[in-house]
Amino acid sequence: MLITDLHLLRAYVMTSDRHGRTDFVLGLGDAVDFRVRNHGTAVFLDVRHW
Repeated sequence: MLITDLHLLRAYVMTSDRHGRTDFVLGLGDAVDFRVRNHGTAVFLDVRHW
């Protein structure tokens, strides 16, 4: 997992991995805008942070 200079991220955990689906829960320090994108089998979470 690549996380670079994301001060808002307080915690993350993989909550399940079954039937070809993996779920993560992110704990952020503030309410922020985000978007989810995918490219093939990769999923990207863009979180706005300052």
